[in-house]
Amino acid sequence: MLKSIEGNFDHPEVNELLTKHFVELKAASPEGSAHVLDIPGLKVPSIKFWSLWKDKELFGCGALKFLDKEHGEFKSIRIHDKYRNKGNGIKVIEHLIDEAKKLNIKRISLETGAGKFFDPARKLFKKCNFEPCEPFAHYKKDVNSIYLNQNSLEAIILGRGFSWLDTGTPDSLLEAGMFVHMIEQRQGLKIACLEEIALLNKWIRKKHIIKAIEQQYSLTFKTGNGPSGAILEASQ
Repeated sequence: MLKSIEGNFDHPEVNELLTKHFVELKAASPEGSAHVLDIPGLKVPSIKFWSLWKDKELFGCGALKFLDKEHGEFKSIRIHDKYRNKGNGIKVIEHLIDEAKKLNIKRISLETGAGKFFDPARKLFKKCNFEPCEPFAHYKKDVNSIYLNQNSLEAIILGRGFSWLDTGTPDSLLEAGMFVHMIEQRQGLKIACLEEIALLNKWIRKKHIIKAIEQQYSLTFKTGNGPSGAILEASQ
């Protein structure tokens, strides 16, 4: 599990990682199309920066620039060399998205390069459900830049006709089952499982569900093989 520390610019490893990131992206971007920020540029009040740690090792970093109350831009996303090319980019993005949601950010945008150097970054952002969009904030159309956007889900108050069933215990599971049976049998209605819909639409991932269960009930899951395919085994 990653731990985030806000600021921490003076840490030698963080300083080195940010400097390397700035130098590499500055060199890979044509003149006039480089939007990477140096350390002083990240220290402004409109930006929050986090270094991400796995145990005591620097894992990566990232920043959020506030464009308005609900719209932010990701900047300076970087994976430490030790963890690059191992599928860890998604972990950093997801962690930063969680931090953004805590700040009530509902829309996240970012700018990345259009050249071959930036192919891995574009593939990573696509996996994280970022989609192409028009230039935002101060950006203008540029053949050397790609603009991406991700709209986070918004929380709303469920109105008449909605029921939220808590099935966290055997008793509540039984009560929920009886409620569903009664509604479907007597009123001819079908009751949906919102979590299943979210999972099928990839709004949430299996690993998020497993992680939440592990944290809530102090369990550890491991994958095994059963007669019908893959199974999960839980242990305390």
